[in-house]
Amino acid sequence: MDKNRIDLIKAYLGLIAMLIFVLVALSGLINLFWDIKRDFFITTIGFAGAILGGVITLLGVRMTIADNEKHRKREYIPQKILRLENAISHLNEISSEFEHYLAVDAFEKRKQLFFSIDPSYGPSTSKKFKKHTVQDIRFIRDELIFVDSKTYKIFLEFQYKVDNLYNKVFWNAEYALHEFREKLIEYHIKTGTDIISTLWSHLPLNEEQQSEKAEVEKQYNKLERQYIYFLGELFNDLKLQLECCHIELLEELDY
Repeated sequence: MDKNRIDLIKAYLGLIAMLIFVLVALSGLINLFWDIKRDFFITTIGFAGAILGGVITLLGVRMTIADNEKHRKREYIPQKILRLENAISHLNEISSEFEHYLAVDAFEKRKQLFFSIDPSYGPSTSKKFKKHTVQDIRFIRDELIFVDSKTYKIFLEFQYKVDNLYNKVFWNAEYALHEFREKLIEYHIKTGTDIISTLWSHLPLNEEQQSEKAEVEKQYNKLERQYIYFLGELFNDLKLQLECCHIELLEELDY
């Protein structure tokens, strides 16, 4: 029996005892000062019994409702646990993928994993980027929406951080690329180059422009690695929080 129910029973027993005491004291006082017949005591006892019976009935009804509500919630806990375990399992897979990304970055020739520069010198994102920032997040959301409000609030906070991570980490690289492209197009317009029918990546670059392009690519590589690291940390933090929620749900089973 849980503490709340014990406190409730104590409160009702205290109320019953107080009512009995008041009724007995009242009947004694009336009998002391007035010449009341014996029927008064019988009536008083009957009245007290009716009140006592009503209070006990009310207590029983409330306990039954509380038990039914507790059992109803408990029936859904296994489903919540399975949903939570699905999300955690998916996050474990994501964690392994990010460990691989950072290992490739450290020990192999650098490749663009999430971000690249397209033939028109515009920013481009890879399938891996879309998988982790759209598909994975959608999968996790579809699982956690069926757990509880606390878990879903944790997810919403995580999603907000992911949505803002690009601007926080990678915006400078995209802006540098934009400036390089604008200066390159302006230069070739002035020199009379046909930029309409020519693929911009095929436009000739002078030594200064080649240096600027190399600097932009270097910044792309550096900031992409930072983005991958921070995104992986966000996924790991979400996993740890969900594991705590998983433990709490297991304790609620209380079989």
